Amino acid sequence: MEQLFNVPYSSSNHELQKMDLFIPGDNANGVGLFFIHGGGWKSGNRTHWHPVAAYFCEKGYTCVSVGYRLAPSAVYPSQIEDVRLALSVFMERADQYRFDPSRIAAVGSSAGGHLAALLGTIDADDKLGWTPEMPILDTRLSTLVLYYAATTLHPKDNYDNTKPLIAGLFGQPDEESAGLYESASPIDRINGSELNVLLIHGDEDDIIPLEQSIQFRDKLLAQGKQAELVVLSGAKHGIKHSIGSGVTTSAQAEALQAVDRFLTEQFF
Repeated sequence: MEQLFNVPYSSSNHELQKMDLFIPGDNANGVGLFFIHGGGWKSGNRTHWHPVAAYFCEKGYTCVSVGYRLAPSAVYPSQIEDVRLALSVFMERADQYRFDPSRIAAVGSSAGGHLAALLGTIDADDKLGWTPEMPILDTRLSTLVLYYAATTLHPKDNYDNTKPLIAGLFGQPDEESAGLYESASPIDRINGSELNVLLIHGDEDDIIPLEQSIQFRDKLLAQGKQAELVVLSGAKHGIKHSIGSGVTTSAQAEALQAVDRFLTEQFF
C-alpha cells in the first residue's frame, strides 16, 4: 500500500482543498472509493476516514479521503464545488492511482453523506458544483454508500439542533434560505437517473433523523433503483458514537461488513 497525504486538488492551495490517498499494490481491483467526512459542514477533516480507507485499500480498492472548505468562512455551494473538483482530479489521475474512473463509489458520513448524495445526483451536463478548474466534466459515479447522511435540508425534516448547522451552511437564517432547501437537498433532486445506494443509519441518531434515510431509500426504490438501508440497533450519530469512520467497535464492524458486501455485489 502506498500512502500520499496532503495532495492538492486545486490551484488555490487552500489548506482544506487537499486529499489523502491509499493506493493498493498488485492486488488493485480497479475500483476507487471517494470518502467525504462529516462535521456539520463546519468541522471535521479528511483524516476521519483514514482507518476505513486503509481497511479497503488492503482489499484492493484505491481510496481517497478529501477535504473541503468549511462554513462559516465558506458557504454553500463551496462545499459541493470542492468535492466535485476533487472527484474530477481523482478521475483524471486514475491510471496513476491504479483504478478505473468508471468504477467509483462515493462514501460519505453525515454532512459528507449529504455531499456524496449530491454528487450522485449530478448528471454529465449538470452545473451544480462546476468550477473552471475541473479537468473532467463528467463526474458521474457508479454507486453511493451513505452513513447517516443528511438527504434533506428542509427544516421540517430535521431536528432543532441541526437547523443552525444548515443555516450556517447557507450563511443566512432559516427564513431566508427557502430557495436553497430544495436545490441543495439530494432527495429533491432524484429523477430516475440515480445510482444504486447503500444507506447506514443508527436507530438512536439524534442529529440526522433515521426517517431521512428511509425516505431516501423509498424514493429510489420507486424509481426502480437498488437502495438498501442497514439500521444499526442502539447506534447514535457520528464517530463519537461508534458508527462511522472507524473499524474497531461492534457497530463499525457491522457497518463495514455491510459495505464490503454491497461493494462486492456492485462491482464484482
